[in-house]
Amino acid sequence: MMMKTVAVIDIGKTNAKVALVDLERFEEIAVRKSGNGVSDDGPYPHFDTERLWRFVLDSLAALHREHPVDAISVTTHGATAVLLDEAGELALPVLDYEFTGPDALAEEYEKARPPFTETGSARLPMGAQCRRSALLAAAHVSGAFRPRRDDPHLCAILVLPLDGGSGRTS
Repeated sequence: MMMKTVAVIDIGKTNAKVALVDLERFEEIAVRKSGNGVSDDGPYPHFDTERLWRFVLDSLAALHREHPVDAISVTTHGATAVLLDEAGELALPVLDYEFTGPDALAEEYEKARPPFTETGSARLPMGAQCRRSALLAAAHVSGAFRPRRDDPHLCAILVLPLDGGSGRTS
């Protein structure tokens, strides 16, 4: 079966969007949008992932009622990561990448950060790089990075290799 449409999930700082793209014409044929905001409750400013998840599921269902959805794709800048616990549940709130809290860990970050020649990623401020956000979580949220029982050396952090294949983030 040849794919004709793909639903593209794009969650940005101010808006979330699920667009249905016609692969033959390379254009959006339907779209659902929702505002995205930052919550200040919890250990740091974060996004309302439960609301975003409901929006994505409702949008996919509505789009599929209008046109068959052959595939789903996710697009992202890569500044934010979701940390899951052993049960696959959200371990911590998803950090607002414009929060300045990670800047307080700049010295520690520079020690851990691979060189530009290895990652192709320039040093960015605030939480605009996953490793900066992870350092903030590790420093301020007790037990954020507990080793997994099946492998005591693995803390279950997954970052997809969107940087040309190295799988490293700055």
